Amino acid sequence: MGVLVFARKGKAHVNELEQDLAEGRVRQTQDGVILAVRDTSWQPVDLGPVLRGEHRPLEPVYLQRSDGQALMYPSAPHVFFGESETLKSWAAHLAAKSFIDAGKRVLYLDFESNDVTFVRNARQVGIADGFIGSAYAYMRPDEPLYRLDRSGQLIPNEDAMFHLEWARQELRPALIILDGVSECYAVHGWNINDATHAAHFANVFGRWDDDTASIAIDHAGKDASRGQIGSQHKRAGIDGAQFEFTSEQRQGICGHSIARIRVKKDRPGAIRAFAPDERLGKIHVTNDAVWIDPWEEVDVEAGTELRRRRILLFVRDNPGVKRRALEDGAGGFSRGVRSDIDALVLQGLIRVEDGPRGAKLHFLTDSGAAVAAESGLAVAASPVSGAATAAPHTEYAARMPTQPQLDDVYGGGNG
Repeated sequence: MGVLVFARKGKAHVNELEQDLAEGRVRQTQDGVILAVRDTSWQPVDLGPVLRGEHRPLEPVYLQRSDGQALMYPSAPHVFFGESETLKSWAAHLAAKSFIDAGKRVLYLDFESNDVTFVRNARQVGIADGFIGSAYAYMRPDEPLYRLDRSGQLIPNEDAMFHLEWARQELRPALIILDGVSECYAVHGWNINDATHAAHFANVFGRWDDDTASIAIDHAGKDASRGQIGSQHKRAGIDGAQFEFTSEQRQGICGHSIARIRVKKDRPGAIRAFAPDERLGKIHVTNDAVWIDPWEEVDVEAGTELRRRRILLFVRDNPGVKRRALEDGAGGFSRGVRSDIDALVLQGLIRVEDGPRGAKLHFLTDSGAAVAAESGLAVAASPVSGAATAAPHTEYAARMPTQPQLDDVYGGGNG
């Protein structure tokens, strides 16, 4: 049972012993031996912090739609599932950008694609090269973390486990993305229709640290009404949110692809509040932008006005911000932000000054400051603005290992 055996003697210890016995830290056998019991999960939970309001219900914080509504929880597992080419991986990259914009770090476990596609897609959603391969780390595993012995028990691959744990300890990711659940099963020799193997996946990949969010990207079943492919245990074990992606328009490179997103499961319950009839939003991918709109058609004129006010607030909070940082950081909007900045300059609300090495620095004019003050919106300074772009990751980058070490961990290249 793993207990420590000891005995206490003398009257000085009586009160302390009685307290330990009353509070369950020790137990006493019939012959008077005191057993100090190791903590387990089979103990009453202290509900005091919850009753005092110190633990609040989970609310979505990351992966914002174009109206500013966040779609992802900060510390819960998420599943993105759908048929091929339904923009699931694009949504995951967009989620990664929202974490990185907040000064967090992300680990991408890719069982389905390659490093060239990863870098291209990360750039297309607006993640700067300085973060790709460092704050946004990449792995391309093709060997299992665990193997099954003849009795069906998991046997760890110690070398692979060492590399993954080393990377997690070094990176401390706030989000881990696993792209290719079915392929991950295949690498480990698991059957997606086997409930025991589904439990193995859940134990190994389903939940990381308590403060780490995750995204598992999976396929849809042949029968669309059944949702995510595989064992019912695989679907029932989700204790976060599950999103279904279905294609609305496929146009490939240089086109405009659109997929609908429905929320199919939301255990914390906060996402369904803004997803009537499960309709969460629509993701758009063009050759130079990726974004998520609300499902229903929005007032384009009102959306433009909101976006421009957010740009003004961002410049107010980041005076002298460079053009690229402004485009990336002004509220997370991808569509139309460039033309909106140009329009605000023409309207005399933003002025542009020349900076070092040809940089264009943006400041509010007096008129722009007045409009920003009247907006009633609040936009916090972004961690990707101006000279502070890489500040949250400076110390991490300084401690990064050599390139040969990175090749060992990140599969031959980190972007």
